[in-house]
Amino acid sequence: FDYPYEKTDTTLYILPEGTTVESTPAKKEINTAYLHYSSECLPTTGDNRLCIVTKLTIKEKVVPAAAYRQLAEGLAMAIRNEDHKIVLKKI
Repeated sequence: FDYPYEKTDTTLYILPEGTTVESTPAKKEINTAYLHYSSECLPTTGDNRLCIVTKLTIKEKVVPAAAYRQLAEGLAMAIRNEDHKIVLKKI
């Protein structure tokens, strides 16, 4: 990496009329010496919106070869977390 890396992604879902959120993924956090990942689903009340905030930080510019496996495993866990589902229900 040319510099420590940080990416924040905010996704706002506007739900159709007549639907409600039945379940959302639990808050997830992964923290290692070289990586921090967090994902949180923030329902908003009364306006049919759902906000998901995901943040990925690679803490160091240079990752030693001996620590690369740890970084790769942390990234793989973050990718697997992205597959969780939001379940909506018609009211």
